[in-house]
Parts: sequence; structure tokens; C-alpha cells
Amino acid sequence: GFDMVGGEKAALQVIQEKIHFTAIFAVNDLVAIGASEVLIRQGLRVPEDVSVVGYGDLSVGRYYRVPLTTVHQPTADLGVGAVRAVWELLEKIRPETRRLPVDLVIRRSSVAPGGK
Repeated sequence: GFDMVGGEKAALQVIQEKIHFTAIFAVNDLVAIGASEVLIRQGLRVPEDVSVVGYGDLSVGRYYRVPLTTVHQPTADLGVGAVRAVWELLEKIRPETRRLPVDLVIRRSSVAPGGK
């Protein structure tokens, strides 16, 4: 799932399967927060034992007990690009490839490998 429950289930599965990992990059911030909760309940430290990174830069991530590192991409620009591509398709124009900027917003839920 793409919510906190989905993040909890995924993290618990990885832990139960005894897969060694040092980081989680979640599909979105809610999944990252759910995964972080499981890690903490299982006695792991975020980020000392496992770094966690989300995607979407939801405001809740800033206020979570371990402020969440996340990827920020301007959603308004995404929407404009999507509408433009649909219009081009309707006009039988091959949509042009566009790359939008992304920013890594570093907060306390991540450290470099081997970092403290």
C-alpha cells in the first residue's frame, strides 16, 4: 500500500525475512513514516541503524519524531507538464520529454553509509 500501514507491513516483512539493510527509500513520505515506526518498535534506531528517505515532502515529515529526509518535486510543475503532454497527444503532437527539478531535503532520518 501507499500509506503508513503499507510502510509498516513492508518494513516488518523485511525484518522478519532477516534481510540485511541499512536504508529504506520509500515510494512516498507516508510509507516512510510507517516503515520508521516499525523500525523503532523493533528496537532499531533511525538513522543510526537504518536511514529512511521518503518522497513528496509532505509537511508531516518535517514534524515527525525523527524529521524525515525526503525528495521534493514541485507538484504544480508536474501538473502543468501532464496537462501539456495530454494536450499534445490530443493534437497528435509527439509530447516532448521534460525533466523537472528535484531536491533532496535532508533532515534527521538519514546519514551517509557508515556515518553517525
